[in-house]
Amino acid sequence: FDDASAAFEAQAAALVAGGVDVLWIETMADLEEVRAAAEGARRAAPDTPVVMTMTFDTNGRTMMGVSPEKAITALREHGVIALGASIVTLLAARFAWRGWTLELQRALEGDAPRELQPLVRDVRALAERLASERALEARAGPWSPERLRSTLTQYLEGERIVILANREPYIHE
Repeated sequence: FDDASAAFEAQAAALVAGGVDVLWIETMADLEEVRAAAEGARRAAPDTPVVMTMTFDTNGRTMMGVSPEKAITALREHGVIALGASIVTLLAARFAWRGWTLELQRALEGDAPRELQPLVRDVRALAERLASERALEARAGPWSPERLRSTLTQYLEGERIVILANREPYIHE
């Protein structure tokens, strides 16, 4: 817990030093992670608003089994200013899920309703592009700091980038 909280504190301090107006922490699934992030953010920036979201599946729980009710209570206890964004998403998903999945199934079978045809076209184009990029990726070898720098320079054309993660790093091979 202490290491995670210290990591969040360091990230929040760097962001505040860079001039952010709000700390936005997303896709949390575990209440201890929420506590670590909130405590780290508060130590680094006690006067900066914190927004935190948790991700819920269609069964109404995070992948760690946290209910929306427990999430709201935990976020409120930690002084987080945004509580409802993920819950709205959850409710909308629950109401729309059944009809949407039936329409999507029809689309995947080649009988896309008119409303989904642009989505199907985009998904096909994305799948083709990802397959092509994956083939190029395989030939490029493992990621290294030099490869990341080169890729960012090539695709972002000199734009500044800040990489911030709230998860343990892992190696892509």
